[in-house]
Amino acid sequence: MDLKQKIYDAYSTQVLEHEKEPKSVYLFCKKNKIEETDFYKSFASLEDIKESIFSKFFDNAYMLISKEKGFDAQVPKEKLLSFYFTFFEVLLINRSYVLFILSNSGEKMQKLSSLRRLRNSFKQFASGLIEQGNTSKQSI
Repeated sequence: MDLKQKIYDAYSTQVLEHEKEPKSVYLFCKKNKIEETDFYKSFASLEDIKESIFSKFFDNAYMLISKEKGFDAQVPKEKLLSFYFTFFEVLLINRSYVLFILSNSGEKMQKLSSLRRLRNSFKQFASGLIEQGNTSKQSI
């Protein structure tokens, strides 16, 4: 297991087991036996981990659908529907974490900041589908 995955796992486990987010990078690293310098090679902050986890959910869903036989031949609408179905399955698998982060993060703006990278990834994906649909004259 690579360091990033170890940090993802440790962070989500700690959040779910203690029902609160870690107070500092130092305490998080100490508790999980991770060198603080190694942590900072992968992430800039604890908030960075939260954003990365949601982005990783997107990446996992996209990876799964892109491996499906015939995915490249699908029309944009089918690709989008496949993505939605797969993405929500990924979220269901991680339901406890998703619900905790989105319901316990305090202010609404703070909750939305956790989804910033996910939003950017989805916008890029959707833009590509729109371009593909325009090129082939098919609607999404």
